[in-house]
Amino acid sequence: MCLKKSSIFKCSIIAFTFFCSKTTAQKYLKKKLKIEFGTNYSVDNFKWSIAGNQQGKNPNVLSEITYKSIKRFGIAMNLHYNITNQFFFNVTLNHLYTINGQVTDIDYAGDNRTYPNSQLLFKSKKGKENMFNPYIDYLILKDKKINLVIGIGYNVTKNSYYFTSEQASDIKTIYYPTWQAAQLHTMLTSHLFNKFAIELRINESYLFYHATANWLLRTDFNHPKSFTDKAQGYGTDLDLEFKYCLFKHITINLSGIYSNWKTNAGIDVLYLSNGSNTRTKMNGAYRTVKGLFISGCYSF
Repeated sequence: MCLKKSSIFKCSIIAFTFFCSKTTAQKYLKKKLKIEFGTNYSVDNFKWSIAGNQQGKNPNVLSEITYKSIKRFGIAMNLHYNITNQFFFNVTLNHLYTINGQVTDIDYAGDNRTYPNSQLLFKSKKGKENMFNPYIDYLILKDKKINLVIGIGYNVTKNSYYFTSEQASDIKTIYYPTWQAAQLHTMLTSHLFNKFAIELRINESYLFYHATANWLLRTDFNHPKSFTDKAQGYGTDLDLEFKYCLFKHITINLSGIYSNWKTNAGIDVLYLSNGSNTRTKMNGAYRTVKGLFISGCYSF
């Protein structure tokens, strides 16, 4: 049901941009180099869990960590270069800092999240995100109303999630996930009026997930490497951007961003302070992000 709703949503946006276009979109391709710089605000919801053993049992959810409404603010930059009239190179960089959020750590004695034997609630007032996303695009459709571009890309996103008290300096534990992605990229651009344009970007990703934790809450765990998680999965990114041409070479932009990433089951390796280690099933990691990006773009 969720997939059907997502597909209807995407098709509706594409149809909207097509029928709203009034003038040519050729101006988009005339500039050789574009540099976009601005501020990014996002709200991140992220969770992961492990089972009691490698078979996914005893119980099927042993421990679950949920980060709720992790608010981040920072800077972002995009560089666009026209290699030819049809091939383009783009690279996007993000650097965000955590402002606030909360996290729960719940352990269960029974299957299906029954018989909780430990429930911890913390603040999350520290952390950051760094993202590097280069991609190559190819123009496949150009007419008087619309441009359609497809491409391939690579994304690496590194996060740090902290357990803290009310004071950000009071650190209880740290989790460092890294998402690497091979991406298929689609971009639809349409000019609504002489000075207004709308752009829809869709990324479909195959994800490689790796995380390391420094679990300071447990003295029987090794430090600073307490355990690692590995898994693979898939994700979707949607970016709807409104552009206004302020001057000949300058535009101002407002973007709405949505991401939905998740992994399949993977492996969790626990490292104990006595030098031994144990393996168990990682049930998966799930992340959704909603955000706003306000920027200015200078074109050469």
